[in-house]
Amino acid sequence: MRDLLFTTLFALMSVLSLRYAHLGVMLWVWSALLPPNSYLYGFGRDIPFNKIAVACTVIGVLIDSRKRIGLDPILLMMALFLLQVSLSLAAAPTPEDWGSDLYERFIKVVIAAFALRFVAIDRARLHAIVIAMALAVATGTLAEAGKVVLSGGGHHTIGPPSWGDENSSATMILMFMPLYLYLGGIAAHPLARRLRLPVFAGGVLAVIGSFSRGGFLGLLALALALLVSARRRVPVIAGLVLLGSLGFLLAPDQWVNRIETTGAAHEDASFMGRVFQWKVLALMALDRPVVGAGMLANMDPSLWLFYADRLESELTFIPAPRSDGPHASHSIYFQVLGETGFVGLGLFLGMFGFGLRAAGTIRAQVIGQPDLLWAGEMAAALRLGLILFLLTGAALPIPYFEPAYLLLAAVSALHSLQKRGRNGG
Repeated sequence: MRDLLFTTLFALMSVLSLRYAHLGVMLWVWSALLPPNSYLYGFGRDIPFNKIAVACTVIGVLIDSRKRIGLDPILLMMALFLLQVSLSLAAAPTPEDWGSDLYERFIKVVIAAFALRFVAIDRARLHAIVIAMALAVATGTLAEAGKVVLSGGGHHTIGPPSWGDENSSATMILMFMPLYLYLGGIAAHPLARRLRLPVFAGGVLAVIGSFSRGGFLGLLALALALLVSARRRVPVIAGLVLLGSLGFLLAPDQWVNRIETTGAAHEDASFMGRVFQWKVLALMALDRPVVGAGMLANMDPSLWLFYADRLESELTFIPAPRSDGPHASHSIYFQVLGETGFVGLGLFLGMFGFGLRAAGTIRAQVIGQPDLLWAGEMAAALRLGLILFLLTGAALPIPYFEPAYLLLAAVSALHSLQKRGRNGG
């Protein structure tokens, strides 16, 4: 019954998306962030919902020829970064088809970001897409938070398969927590306003349940940002203390032990293993500064061995014991550096730099304009989400993480709307 009901609703929205392209984008991002197949148990498990949403969106966008997209610095840098990734993979010394699956997923991510920017031509459509993303992540978050509470803190948070491992799941949850506060704050219905705090609290518990040290640092950064930006700090401090106390009561000893090692990174074998991988990636970039060694190059055993042997006499200024073999990069910055070279890293940093700058510009320019106040608040939420990605990503191998590019596209769309509003468009 569940499969039949969901499939019927999905089919109806898919048909409508041929006429209203933003519905297709909503289906696309929702089914990517919360794959429905994981929650269906009959014939629905085998239906490629996300691919159907992608196809309907593309058709809807092609039919909707009245709209045009302008390449702002964010989208331009994103397109150039995709081009650089493509060139790097084409020139890579890795075996044929190495990293091709990740490359295909990244192409899809960029297309989704451009589709979002293309159809979000007004406030209503942009909000609808952002709400679709937030609802998808909130559903997975609350499911994990409920398990943490019911297990007395024993549950290990790992969201849907598309979220990755516990560390990337914690990052996903953190990135959307500012949006919950924003969307709840502008909601017209009292119930929606009341739900923002429970959903936010669920995010805190789910991140603690991930046992992720990066997630813990992200929570600290989020708490600091909320304190700095709060108009009334006493209620915010009280709420953070309450959530923190509840989290620590539920946190198991395993989580406490992992957090305690954060301050002694030089004594942590896991961290020093990451340092060795970073040195391998840095050496790849020094050898191939323009194009790098291609996607997942450090995971190729023969290539990794070549560079690992060289590290016995090169880049010795940071002592790090040799790893037992190829491992994930555990840093978006070192991974991009090794895979795409210094050019790729510059484009990657520029892309996010322009996104953060655009969000900051929006906030500054809507001051004193009550009709655009919402744009400033959304920009602040999106900006904080991107900052949390850049902070936690410093220790995670997720440079092609879909939510980051979707939030960048939302900033781009918001910036365009804000400029049109300022200019009377």
